[in-house]
Amino acid sequence: MVAENGEKWRDSEDALTARQRKAIPILVSSTTREAGCDAAKIARSTLSKWLNDPSFVKALENAEARAYCASLARVQRLAGSAAEALEGLLRSEVESIRLRAAVEILTHGLKARDAIEIDERLAALEARLVER
Repeated sequence: MVAENGEKWRDSEDALTARQRKAIPILVSSTTREAGCDAAKIARSTLSKWLNDPSFVKALENAEARAYCASLARVQRLAGSAAEALEGLLRSEVESIRLRAAVEILTHGLKARDAIEIDERLAALEARLVER
């Protein structure tokens, strides 16, 4: 997204009004479009018009993608601390806490294993398609 679409992002950003550029980060950080409109002090009808503008839509999508990537990076940074917290809970004197921690560790461990397995299988299928 960054290298390949960097120029496209700049092109779409250059086509925006100052008001649109100001509204995008507010819209991205809001929980709903309505809340974003209120916070950005724009009418919902204005946002509806903007959403018919390909340059605005592209700039909004790029901002949303960057925000999502930043959130994922934060989750990755916190994963070690979360695992340590769960590990500590395994030593709790309260049986229900130990059980809940064990279930969470096993559940998420299995999900992670499944995701890795699916990734590997997909990569193998893609490699076979490239060979053809």
